[in-house]
Amino acid sequence: NTTSSIIEDVDDEKEFKATMQAMSVAGFTAEHQWSIFKLLAAILHLGNITFAADSEGYAQVSETCADAVQEASRLLEISATALIKWCTKRRIVAATETLETFNTE
Repeated sequence: NTTSSIIEDVDDEKEFKATMQAMSVAGFTAEHQWSIFKLLAAILHLGNITFAADSEGYAQVSETCADAVQEASRLLEISATALIKWCTKRRIVAATETLETFNTE
């Protein structure tokens, strides 16, 4: 679900161009700017991902947010499977041991 809001007297295109110009002045290349915008967009899509507990109480990504998962994974240039895995599991590395567990609700 996407909604849009219009703020009176704000020109998004003008503001975006000013932001890009400021980033250029600060030394960010067009490629770096694009990378930053992709990361910000991915973060916004990650915010649309919801979780629910499975039958064992472990966190799982809700099926209703498949579009957000696909778009975030595309922008982050990782597979949707990997994104879901690391949103629902954690890995703890200590010295020579690695522990991988599911996150709980």
